[in-house]
Amino acid sequence: MSLSDTMSSITSSPIASSSSSSSSSPSSSSSSYANSDSSQLTIPTTLLILPPTAAILGFIIGVRRGGSRARLRFLAENAHRAPKTVQGWYFYTKTRNYKMAHGAINYGLKYAAVLSGAAVLYGTLDEGFGWARENIAGIIRYGPQIDPPLSERERAGRWGERTSWKGGESVWWDGSFAGGVLALGVGLRYRLPRQLFVRALVLGVTMGGASTALQIGLARAKVHELERWRAQKAIEQEQERKDEAKRLADTAAVTPLKQQVSQPQPLVVKRIAGAEEPKKSGWWDTFRSWLPGQS
Repeated sequence: MSLSDTMSSITSSPIASSSSSSSSSPSSSSSSYANSDSSQLTIPTTLLILPPTAAILGFIIGVRRGGSRARLRFLAENAHRAPKTVQGWYFYTKTRNYKMAHGAINYGLKYAAVLSGAAVLYGTLDEGFGWARENIAGIIRYGPQIDPPLSERERAGRWGERTSWKGGESVWWDGSFAGGVLALGVGLRYRLPRQLFVRALVLGVTMGGASTALQIGLARAKVHELERWRAQKAIEQEQERKDEAKRLADTAAVTPLKQQVSQPQPLVVKRIAGAEEPKKSGWWDTFRSWLPGQS
């Protein structure tokens, strides 16, 4: 048996095949991990802005209502036992302030949680209706496009794109549907009377449509502002290029003039033929020239 036959029999054995399959498994597992890491969850900008804003607004409303309600309750509970002394009034006022602060904080947190939860539900419904409209119904509406697209510098600055589950522009009825469904759920949950139920439904539809219309207006205003900013930057860059070209032209015009100017030649006094060289005067000759009649 030759060496080549021996090697072929070894490679065709089950052990070799199992080792090759085991060696190829890490690459497949690593590729699967890479695919799993590449999928990322996109959080819409609406869910990043509306819930904190609603929580702050709800906390302010809850603090005002909770403090007022706690104060009235304390006054009603202690109306029949008003203090008689200065020390009694001190502890009465102190206890009332504690009750008011406690009630204000409790109601503030409660209202903040409720309103932020409603904002999260509204944002999810709004984005969900928009996604279903585009991907299921096939109704896609494109607003003004940014041409050319945003650069990396613009994307990192204040011109960052708004993240959304929608591929195109928002439509006002997305927010109206979301607000109507939210108002319907609130009315059924708290069993509102018919008049309040209708008011809540109308208010939800109106506020939802207004919110989406505001988003559309802000997005279009941002596009127009970006176009104006780009036009202004283009004008500034063109002016800088003109100034640079003018400076280079002036430099090129001045350079030949500098080359034409020759270096100053030293003054050379030539000796006249037949003329005597001037005698060097000493101090005695200078003194005699000062005397009268000796010049």
